Amino acid sequence: MKVFSINLLSGIKGSCRAVLFVAGLVLALTFAGADPVHAEFQTISMDNDLATEIEDAAADGKRLIVMFHEEGCPWCNKMRDRIFPHPKIVKYFSDKFIMIEQDIKGDLELTTPEGEAITQKIFARKMRVRGTPTFVFFDTDGKVAARIAGYQDVATFIASGRYVHEKIFKTGKSLARWQMEQ
Repeated sequence: MKVFSINLLSGIKGSCRAVLFVAGLVLALTFAGADPVHAEFQTISMDNDLATEIEDAAADGKRLIVMFHEEGCPWCNKMRDRIFPHPKIVKYFSDKFIMIEQDIKGDLELTTPEGEAITQKIFARKMRVRGTPTFVFFDTDGKVAARIAGYQDVATFIASGRYVHEKIFKTGKSLARWQMEQ
């Protein structure tokens, strides 16, 4: 059995090869320790008390979004990596929302917006989460204002935020109907 390999640096002389190697190593180490990019509206709840989070958000003129996720969810990661850090998302959501993630298979206890103490996975079932990511937008009174499932592009995610922030959900018009009319 023959093994073939290609050495991309084979045509480069010794000292140049060493410089390229060191430069690549420095670059790799620089980004290896870098913190992940997070949108300003993402937060971590210290006590997992969603009722208190809704109250605190409302006091700041904001609303709560719960992002249901699960470990290894590629679409959740895509939302975190590509959509949440997008400048338009950061600009729109930072002043209007906070977002807390909940694991649909998680055993951590949380307090629901109604004040009930249950686990993350029971809360996900209660919220009828069938896949990830699922986003549940709460109004300032703790009621579900909107629910969207799956990967969302920038424009669609902002439109969902507008639907809640501008209180369009209070008109009785569904998010889907309102988005079709836009």
